[in-house]
Formats: sequence, structure tokens, C-alpha cells
Amino acid sequence: MKKVKNTVRHDPAGGTYGDCHRACVCTILGLEPEEVPHFYEEGPNVAAEVQAKRIVDFLDSRGLVEGHVLYPADGPGGLPAILQTLGYMMIGVPLILGGISSIGSGHSVVVLDGEIYNDPTGSGIVGPMPDGYYWVTFFSPKPAQAA
Repeated sequence: MKKVKNTVRHDPAGGTYGDCHRACVCTILGLEPEEVPHFYEEGPNVAAEVQAKRIVDFLDSRGLVEGHVLYPADGPGGLPAILQTLGYMMIGVPLILGGISSIGSGHSVVVLDGEIYNDPTGSGIVGPMPDGYYWVTFFSPKPAQAA
């Protein structure tokens, strides 16, 4: 996998919202940033449902779906235990881990074999998302539809 870095700096005061999630998708799927939409381009100025639909539509066009596993922040062992569990349970499977970065914003990194493989900004994950969970996202082939 080629590590892809942000192409859009996170600067809400300046009107830009970072594209770390796009960089993670690019890293995992082997794509360039111009091949993947900036799903969160407007930040909180657009409904979460609209942002989610962008991701679903993009993945659908490639025959993929995404799945999520949420880990509560107050679980035993915290983030180190989550990474260890992912390392044991998802060997060789790249995942996106979502949490809060050191600059206080939502952030995505690629995890592989229980280690952070690609942090698109270098700002790290220092806590859970505002909902109290660390989000783990994975991609899977879209299942055949029943006839």
C-alpha cells in the first residue's frame, strides 16, 4: 500500500476541512486523491447523511461496501487494547480508525496488523470521536443481491 497524505489542510477558520478520510481510502484502495471525492469537504456545514451517501455511492461504484465496528472509549485497556485486538483479529486487513486528533478534530488513520500504518497528517489519534467511540471502518466486496 502506498501511504497517501492529506491534500487539503484542516483549517475551519479559513474555510477548509481536512481530507484525512479520503487519504485513508486512497491508501487502502490504491487510488490517487483526485480519484476519490473529499467526502467531508464542507465539514459540519452539510448533513451527516449527505456525507455518508457520498461514501456509499463512491464505494458502490467500485463494487464495495463499508462496515463499522465501534469501540467505547471507556472499554478496558483503551486505544492500545483496541489496536492489539485489531492486530489479532484482522491480520493483513487494512482498516480506518477514527478518533480525535491532537488538534482536537475528527481524524482518520489507517491501521494494519494492530499498528498505525498511515497517519495522513501526523496529528495522531488521542481520543474517541465526540460520540464516545473509536470508529473502525473496513471495506468488503458488495454482496450479490438475492434474486
